[in-house]
Amino acid sequence: MVVDRIEDGLWKLDEPYTPTVFPDITIPKGFVWNGASIPKIARFILSNEELGVLEASCAHDLLYANGGRVNYELKLTRKQVDTIFEHELKFYGIDSTRAYLAYKAVRMFGGSHWNA
Repeated sequence: MVVDRIEDGLWKLDEPYTPTVFPDITIPKGFVWNGASIPKIARFILSNEELGVLEASCAHDLLYANGGRVNYELKLTRKQVDTIFEHELKFYGIDSTRAYLAYKAVRMFGGSHWNA
């Protein structure tokens, strides 16, 4: 994944990106997202600077913005999108406990960002 930090808290893809855990989508070059939305108090658990966090959050944010729509034939539930996020974190080496905490956080607090 090739990204530029375009301003504090915003990232931009410099080339298309296909998530490893969910290769059914390709995120287009130029996609802008805010990384993992981690409150300052919880940044000891997970950081956008860690390998895998930007990768997982990129796909997660795109799917949230699209209400889980991958294409005309496939629409994921919010829970499925959050599970992909957790598995993508684990794939990149985030330990299971921290990945699960991140999953629980998006399950508990991410609903207002879901564009159904």
